[in-house]
Amino acid sequence: MSHRAILAALVAIGAPLAAQPIINNTRLVGSVPLSTTGWVAGNWGYRTATSRFCLQTRSGQGLAIIDTTNPASPVLVSNVPGNVKEVKSYGNYAYASTDSGPSVIVNLTNPAAPTSTTISQGTHTLEVDGDRLYFNRSINTANGIIIYSLANPASPQQIGLWSGYAHDSAPKGNICYAFGFVNPPGKILNVTNPGAIVQLGTFGSGNHHGDLYVSPSGQKFLFTCDEQTGGIVKVWNVTNPAATAQVGSYVTPGGTNLSVHNIRIKGVYGFVSWYKDGLRILDLQNPAQPVEIGVYDTNPTNVGGTFSDCWDAYPYHDAIYCDQMTSTAGAASGAYFFDFYPGFGQGSPGTGGQVPTPWWSFGPPSPGNADFALRLENARPSSVAYLIVGFSKTLWLGQPLPYAVPGAPGVNLNVSLDALIPVNVDAQGKASFPFTPPQALYGLKAYCQWLVLDPGAPNPLGIAVSKGGDLIFE
Repeated sequence: MSHRAILAALVAIGAPLAAQPIINNTRLVGSVPLSTTGWVAGNWGYRTATSRFCLQTRSGQGLAIIDTTNPASPVLVSNVPGNVKEVKSYGNYAYASTDSGPSVIVNLTNPAAPTSTTISQGTHTLEVDGDRLYFNRSINTANGIIIYSLANPASPQQIGLWSGYAHDSAPKGNICYAFGFVNPPGKILNVTNPGAIVQLGTFGSGNHHGDLYVSPSGQKFLFTCDEQTGGIVKVWNVTNPAATAQVGSYVTPGGTNLSVHNIRIKGVYGFVSWYKDGLRILDLQNPAQPVEIGVYDTNPTNVGGTFSDCWDAYPYHDAIYCDQMTSTAGAASGAYFFDFYPGFGQGSPGTGGQVPTPWWSFGPPSPGNADFALRLENARPSSVAYLIVGFSKTLWLGQPLPYAVPGAPGVNLNVSLDALIPVNVDAQGKASFPFTPPQALYGLKAYCQWLVLDPGAPNPLGIAVSKGGDLIFE
């Protein structure tokens, strides 16, 4: 069917269908079981020009380095000994924390044969921002944040010290958010001059980890995690550090007898490790009212101890990296890799009953993200697909969405048809549309859906469609 014929068929609007519920929007892509005498803990990513790696700590058995270039077939390539808990990377180096010290510096130039040295200081948690390394020493006798310069990443040099209490921190340029855990309120610090750190304000107590979301209007919202029984995500407006206020919160359907752990924000999404409640993905478009749009839970019945299962989530590579702290009936301890796509509505089947499935690579579509691509799977092999892009998921040509495509029973258009982009499907039934969003698109909201020309589809038009998906350029 020609491009023009597709447009003509879709313009003949049929009766609208009721809105479809959003489902989990995630899938397990691959995993690497990791035996351990303790438990699997923090993870992070490392990347070369051609390969991607998951850095997964595993208590007394060291730092596992896993090649995730193909996340469906991850490979454990090496292990660095040590009793490490959290890890971050910078350039060709990784930094792994130990509470009592020394902490470990790993040279990853050759991931299959890494070498390591140490920093004498121990730290409970650590962060990297720009060319600075932050040690948050909440369990050490001398609490505080030590700031190191990574001008020479093989030998970090201390350039600052803040003597307050910090279980964790979120450094963002010249501002650092220090989290006070159970009792002390969090602190907002100006670290422009790390040798003379200035406190600008505070936010509520009971927060041990967090990350910052900046809205298109410039408002700053700090999402914090309260690690204790009944601990949830809290939302603080920190636009004015001298006058912060809690504006919202989120708790999973599992209820308040559980505990959240960490949150990482990428684009307009928060990726939350919620211990027994697994990986939770939140839409932050309305920061005061986060909406859960993705979940993968290895322990859906929430059996076992409060602080078990999912410790950390890393969303900055092609797949989302998560960990399973200890082995349970639901999953073995180790590193787990997930796909996510913010979908809505329903797709329709093609040949063999296969419903075309949309995913993304290196999402979300943040402006400047040169790795971003919209992907399609389960399409008719060696066919032609069309990527529909629209600016509404509720209305098109004066009619409500979704609506039934005339002449194609069971086929629903979920987004307005404002652009139609042809893409070839390969012999495996896969297609990809790489797209680097320009900065000019920042703050724009769009939507997309795949349509596949498929003579084997069970409808007279011979088309199959995927569900819709959000394209939020933040």
